[in-house]
Amino acid sequence: MSRAVRVGGGLFFLVALVGATWLMTRSPAVDYQVHPTRLFEQVITHVGNFGVDSIAEAELFGRAAEGLIAELGDEYASLSPQGEHRATPSDPNGLGIQFTLRGGTATVLGVAPLSPAWHGGLEAGDRLLSVGGVPILSTSREVVAAALETSSDSTIALQVRRAGVGTVMDLTFWPATPRPFRVSELVTLGQGVHYLAIYQAGPGVAEVVGRALRLLPSDTRGLVLDLRGAAGGSIEEATGLTELFVQRGEPVLRVQGRDSLPRSFSSQHDPSLPSSTSVVALVGTATADAAELLAGALQDLDRALLIGEPTFGRGLSQEEFTLSNQWVIRMSTQRWETPMGRTIQVGDSVIDFADRPVFATASGRSVRGGGGIVPDSLRARPAASSGWTELWRVLAPSLPVVLRNMDSLSVAGAGLEPTWRPTRADLTQLLDRLSTDGVRPAPELVAGGADELGRWLGDRLVATRLGEVGWVRRMAVLDPDLRLAVALLLAAATPSALVLGK
Repeated sequence: MSRAVRVGGGLFFLVALVGATWLMTRSPAVDYQVHPTRLFEQVITHVGNFGVDSIAEAELFGRAAEGLIAELGDEYASLSPQGEHRATPSDPNGLGIQFTLRGGTATVLGVAPLSPAWHGGLEAGDRLLSVGGVPILSTSREVVAAALETSSDSTIALQVRRAGVGTVMDLTFWPATPRPFRVSELVTLGQGVHYLAIYQAGPGVAEVVGRALRLLPSDTRGLVLDLRGAAGGSIEEATGLTELFVQRGEPVLRVQGRDSLPRSFSSQHDPSLPSSTSVVALVGTATADAAELLAGALQDLDRALLIGEPTFGRGLSQEEFTLSNQWVIRMSTQRWETPMGRTIQVGDSVIDFADRPVFATASGRSVRGGGGIVPDSLRARPAASSGWTELWRVLAPSLPVVLRNMDSLSVAGAGLEPTWRPTRADLTQLLDRLSTDGVRPAPELVAGGADELGRWLGDRLVATRLGEVGWVRRMAVLDPDLRLAVALLLAAATPSALVLGK
């Protein structure tokens, strides 16, 4: 939700006013003994007159304005000459990467399964260091996205640092056609249970998801809606997605500005999914934006049971304000809230679970607020074993070599099952091939991380040879959260029995 607004006053006056106020609020315990604007004028004067490097007044004000925008803690905030700002692409170079600048560094928030980034070995939590050898130093979303999509080569070289491992990796990706959204195929898991994943939200996603829901057979017992890793999307996408699952007239979201009362929005359409169909939604730490609000609304309205980890906590609307000198400020101006008033955006401080405020759902169930969405069934993601971490430190710098040799594994494509994993002989064969490229992990490292290496290789080989349907059916057996979701859907006779236990 963005709109252009004409604002009176020059940039210099704006910077002097708000910039000085910013200076005063940086250390509230300090009494500066001067009017805020006077303080700011004195700082500008002294830096301009006595700084060891000469800086023109216009540049000083410009830097002050940019510094103020950076200090907002708003990763969507920017200041640019009119006509130079452009919308950040939702899928730079078709790589399937969602990133965040929270914390001051460009970090991978989510990777769409089966996307070029996923096949290339990128993972959520990886810190982006450089693209094509050019360091990523900016905290601007536009700059980071531009760096990811400006490569004119057939491949993109990306350097990252992996969280928990510390190893710097040089990864290679093959760009694809950018997509405004990514949605999985509708996969039948058996006994009337079906699976659908939203990997990335964007314009048009609600129409595609709605079409998939309308294709469900009449004897459908339940739906697993996978929102893990789903990020992106505006409030329009959040509204459109939620309307697919709830009854006409039911609340779907609220928005809260700085000084205004919350505005509520209700569904304007009949749902695409019958109310008799039970829903389990899978969420995680990389669930953000439109998918996050969708999950919160389904929980508030007792329409779905949520399984997984607390979500990321990013739900804001932005506006653009054009100044009289043709500069444009873009910033977040509204927070998103679930129908029952839980804010999506995570604040500056982390709230302990026990201190999170308690809200009541439509039926009176207690759910937690305080930023992000806390699922009904909390399921911590299993930590990697120390053996896998140590083995990964050795393999990670040569990941492209590992991926290049993966197809050498001795398995016939026609006989590959979704649950396939390499044998010890397969791993020995792969490591022998890697050694010719100079990758030689010690035998004890291989032994310590062999099980997880086999799972990792199996995921990618099944996805490459059997496609999305084969990969989902693999997850239905190996993914504990997905297994639990299916079991709960099969055990519950009705949506009320699933969510309310009655």
